[in-house]
Amino acid sequence: MKRFTLLLFFLPFLGIAQEINYSEPSQFIEKACSVQINLVESEKTIFKSGLGETVSFYPAEIIELNQNQKKMSGIEVESTFITKQYQNKQDQFTKETA
Repeated sequence: MKRFTLLLFFLPFLGIAQEINYSEPSQFIEKACSVQINLVESEKTIFKSGLGETVSFYPAEIIELNQNQKKMSGIEVESTFITKQYQNKQDQFTKETA
């Protein structure tokens, strides 16, 4: 009986914990049927670590193609990091974009 009561107590909290809040640009892209994303590479910002890893930020303009009037600003993050280090040859890198 105690387990059942405990389960009933925690059940509402499990539903709240599963809620995912997306950013406004992500919601805009999800609602639109088709979008065009324009990156401004001339205005990118790059941060480099001492190991050679980098993080780049690109300003982005998101346009809904069905209704050309709807636009939204966003940012793209691109990271390059070391996945394997070798002593006598070049390190192995991986690139991710979000």
